[in-house]
Amino acid sequence: MELLLLAAFALFLVVMLIALLILLYFGITRSNKKRRQFSILVVSSFGEPLEGVDVKLGDEVGITDSYGKASFHSQPGEKELHILADSHAEFRQKIKVGDGPLYQARLQKDRPTQESKSLEEAISSARESREEIGTGYNPAIPDFMFNLCLAIYKMALDEARSESGAKARSESQKNAAFAVASIAKGMVERRNLSLYAKAKGKKPRTVELPSLRTPDLISARQKLAQVDLLITHSTGKSAIYPPLVLWKTAQKLLLEPSIFNMRLSAFILDSAEKMIVELGDFLA
Repeated sequence: MELLLLAAFALFLVVMLIALLILLYFGITRSNKKRRQFSILVVSSFGEPLEGVDVKLGDEVGITDSYGKASFHSQPGEKELHILADSHAEFRQKIKVGDGPLYQARLQKDRPTQESKSLEEAISSARESREEIGTGYNPAIPDFMFNLCLAIYKMALDEARSESGAKARSESQKNAAFAVASIAKGMVERRNLSLYAKAKGKKPRTVELPSLRTPDLISARQKLAQVDLLITHSTGKSAIYPPLVLWKTAQKLLLEPSIFNMRLSAFILDSAEKMIVELGDFLA
């Protein structure tokens, strides 16, 4: 009798499990049937398609192709559309999915601020400094410093895209512009030019930039002191040469220790340390 009851109970569990699987299957199928192919076409104010733009539709994330289109498989209904594109104003709007297969979002050019103009001018200055050095010197250290400038520029653009407040965006761009301008000026200082010329007979070497990190203020200042000692022990702090240019830039940034400044300072100091360790023979 007990075996019969156990068998009946086991059969009941099997039937319930099958029923549950059937319900899940039809539920998923019905949900998928409700979803529709829906595309967002992102264009400039002149109607030109914008490629590689981040598009968020509700909880779904996409990126535009060469035709400016980002495709989604979305359920009908009202959803928030959020678009971020370099050099364009942020687009955020509620749209209704299901009225048609395509929605066109026309982005307006972002009005440049004084800080963004300064950043653009600084990166242009860094490019001109690198061109001024030209082919008459060893490119190992100038290339490293110019690549650092490009990385700082990108870092500022990424920060501007992630920050919602205009004040925070302008501060990050202002400080990035200062950093790039300082490095650009340091690239063509007379002492540094003589170092490049002195190392002309050496084979150029490419060194990768360090990874980004976000330290607290104490560890950032400790790193500043460590690099200071490293510079002093390598060729003497009184010399004007590339790692010292980076050290002075980071020191200035840490006088206003925002999160962005600490991250930027750490990146610059790690780069100075890497330059001394991996390109030290070009500084001797």
